[in-house]
Amino acid sequence: QEGGWWPPGATTAGAWRKAHSLRTHRGAVLAALVASGAQGRPLLYSGGRDAALKVTSLDDGAQVRSAKVGSLALSSLAHVCDARAHPLVLAGSYDNAVYAYSMDYGRSLGRLAAHEDAVAAVRIAPRPRRLLTGSWDATVKLWDMAEGRAFSQGGWGPPASPTVELTEHDAAVTALDVDSDEGNMVISGDQGGEVVVWDVRQSPAVWKGMLAEGAAICAVHYLPGGRHGVVAATDGTLRLMDLHHCGSVAAAMNCGKSLRCCETDGASVVAGAEDGSVHVWKLPLRGNETVEEAVGEAVPSSPVVQHNAPINCICVASALLTPCSDVGGITNIAESVLVLGLEDSTLHTYNCRASPLCT
Repeated sequence: QEGGWWPPGATTAGAWRKAHSLRTHRGAVLAALVASGAQGRPLLYSGGRDAALKVTSLDDGAQVRSAKVGSLALSSLAHVCDARAHPLVLAGSYDNAVYAYSMDYGRSLGRLAAHEDAVAAVRIAPRPRRLLTGSWDATVKLWDMAEGRAFSQGGWGPPASPTVELTEHDAAVTALDVDSDEGNMVISGDQGGEVVVWDVRQSPAVWKGMLAEGAAICAVHYLPGGRHGVVAATDGTLRLMDLHHCGSVAAAMNCGKSLRCCETDGASVVAGAEDGSVHVWKLPLRGNETVEEAVGEAVPSSPVVQHNAPINCICVASALLTPCSDVGGITNIAESVLVLGLEDSTLHTYNCRASPLCT
């Protein structure tokens, strides 16, 4: 998409201003997302190694809710919002299950025994709404959420079995994403460096390939339009993939340090590394086409933010993003906010400084 989260200059270290530093968990922060609360106020949900789900106001950093969810670490979060029902956050856990948490009720509403090993990623596929889960058991599963009880009843009756089970990975699935248009195309990555693209309406996979041999895939994302995807790996490289050409690498950026996470809006990518550095990459795209000069060796990167602990997760709060599109997105936010979850149990939020660097 044109423009993106941040104005020009955001790839410069001096452009960033820290807003909050929070220590809400008793262990590493592994997952974070931002969703709209009452009157469109942004709320930060975070999951940690302490099996706790925390809800924090992004305005003032105050804790709003806290709940113990499951028995082991929470690896990933997804937001479900419906104008006819109460909003939920679905939390993937290392205890092989997915939990549904209600902000309105302040408690867990149900448990889905999803896999035979840790759940590493959860995503929501639109139209019709379905749940995707990826696990260390090397499978990706699609669940029909319409099978459960109505969320408005104060409970969650999870489906008894998946509608689709994808089994073409040979190693633990570590990353997962779904296209935002129809929700039928899925991209997943595993601990062995392989990436697989699926069409959930058919089998086998559309294509699969070794993208980072000797490294693990830590994040995968579809870009708007569905032609391109972004992949981050522990070899320190961000890759822009052309999904219409068998996943060929159209461009790459070398961050120099092992990566753990990334997020993208289709115009830029922000990535977090094991050494605590944050890197921003302006994607070499014109519309839906790759800039010709971008193809070649990976360009080097310099960090825009530096911490002393590994960055496990990244999310972005923006008026451009609508995580709860059925009832309205985050309206009371003037600028994009970067959220980092760290191995040292802290959360940090940053704003883009209003200076010539950001104009």
